[in-house]
Amino acid sequence: MGLAAFSIAMTIQSYASTKMAPDQILSWMPLTAIEDFSAMLQIVVLILEEPGHSVKVLAKSLGDAFIQSSGLLSERLFDRVGIFHTDNQQTAMTRLRTHPFNARMARQALVALTASIFGFTLFVLQLYGLAHAVSGRKQSGLVMKWCSPSFRDFTLAVITGTCQKFTTVSGGSNGLDCIKLPAEQQYLWLTGTVVLLSYATVAQVTDLALLSLTRIERFHGAKMRRPWLTMFGGVIVLVIIICYGVFTSRQLPAGITETVWVYRKEPHDAFGRVCEVHLWNSGLRGMILGWSDGLFSSWGHTYYGKTEL
Repeated sequence: MGLAAFSIAMTIQSYASTKMAPDQILSWMPLTAIEDFSAMLQIVVLILEEPGHSVKVLAKSLGDAFIQSSGLLSERLFDRVGIFHTDNQQTAMTRLRTHPFNARMARQALVALTASIFGFTLFVLQLYGLAHAVSGRKQSGLVMKWCSPSFRDFTLAVITGTCQKFTTVSGGSNGLDCIKLPAEQQYLWLTGTVVLLSYATVAQVTDLALLSLTRIERFHGAKMRRPWLTMFGGVIVLVIIICYGVFTSRQLPAGITETVWVYRKEPHDAFGRVCEVHLWNSGLRGMILGWSDGLFSSWGHTYYGKTEL
């Protein structure tokens, strides 16, 4: 459940930091949440499978545990001014005998309740991400910033091998200048997010319905009361993300060529200079840096450090 809590925190952080902008889909797409949802559902199922356990029994055990918590017990033993009385003790012991509870079952009920809350939160976050991914795909003319260490030292413009000219823009706090390119890869990631999150939503709802309605414990030796769709679906989604991420990290984005000409002009120079620059793909490291920049950009100096002179 610790990993689920971490996943929820990171998803909320990515939503807040990127404001769910379509061009930053790589930083906020909640595609891995299906695995955490599956784990939460599995915890609840395993607890309910134990002999004598049901939703009603667990709820009653948890309620009795709260009734007999230390704070409420002290209120029964002491009066309003804090004086202990024997008759209060007798009353408290009578109520304890009439409301017995199983401590182990109460702990399991608390775990199941926490897992249910985490699972519901993950499901809502996925639906929220799906809605924004669908909205982002409908935007036309989407562009994204592409930064390079070559676009520094008073760079004013970049000309590609296809004679396209791009004016440099500030990269913010990362210390690099950037150019704006058509966000074709982002459109593909938005489409993939819509498709995979749609499957994840259907799989999670189907698993939840099957676990609630089915009464068959085993089928050909396999336990049926398991979230099979979300478990295997989560693995498939993770493999797709890794494979496609490695594939795109080996390519330059659309609109840029390997050889470009960079025009630089320092403020006190009468004339500028043109440099031929050979660009390389960002690789996995570049994708991780871009992801972390998008995820933690809202932290400002806490993440980037002090960059102003």
